[in-house]
Amino acid sequence: PAPGDPDDDDDDEDDDDDDDDYAFDRASGECFVSHGFELPDTLLDAYRIVRHTGPLARSLHDPLREYADSLGYPRDFTIYDTPDSQSAMKACIKELGLDEKLYKPKEMLGRISKEKNDLVTPADYKADPDKTMADLRSRKPKVCDIFALYVNKCKQNGVMDFDDILLNMHRLLKENKAALEDISGRFSYILVDEYQDTNYAQYAILKQLCCRHHNICVVGDDSQSIYAFRGARPNIMLNSQKDFPDAKVIFMETNYRS
Repeated sequence: PAPGDPDDDDDDEDDDDDDDDYAFDRASGECFVSHGFELPDTLLDAYRIVRHTGPLARSLHDPLREYADSLGYPRDFTIYDTPDSQSAMKACIKELGLDEKLYKPKEMLGRISKEKNDLVTPADYKADPDKTMADLRSRKPKVCDIFALYVNKCKQNGVMDFDDILLNMHRLLKENKAALEDISGRFSYILVDEYQDTNYAQYAILKQLCCRHHNICVVGDDSQSIYAFRGARPNIMLNSQKDFPDAKVIFMETNYRS
């Protein structure tokens, strides 16, 4: 049972023949598998491990809510899904009196998402002459205005989109030392799969989370990077030894699938 639930009435004995140990989160259906390692002694500890297993953004929901007020958001902030974000974007374009055929909502959201994944704010965008000149050349000089209005509207309404979760977590860990000590202390070991698909915001947060112990293991193959259109940077993995010079690199050159 999950922590706090009454004892399960199922008295079935554990199967001694199983090679793997499992901790199961009934709410999400996720499974943490320990191959040859002992799981924590208590169910609560096992539950905490499972709870932090999954996409980085989801693992940061709870700590971000705990410190939301320091970022100017309510603790019960809403998280927009894609349709919500598209509706908000359409409202911003309309409020600015712009043509949706030129400033297409989906395209604008994609542009803003990429900037957020690079930890770029509207102020950063406006101060970058390369970005503003590129917008002028493409005859879309109001991209920065749309970016700023969208961000302000979301914050005023107590809303974050998925990209805001990463952007605001990085800002929190960077600006709030107490939050950095607290949140990074919750992750004793960090394992990242598909590291070649990490974007800059995820990379920066991972460095912040392991700043105390450097207990991080990453797995990836730069030749299989497929999310460049979402801001993934394979060079992050290739340059990882510069970030962690004491790291051990293991090349897995044998294909065990065929």
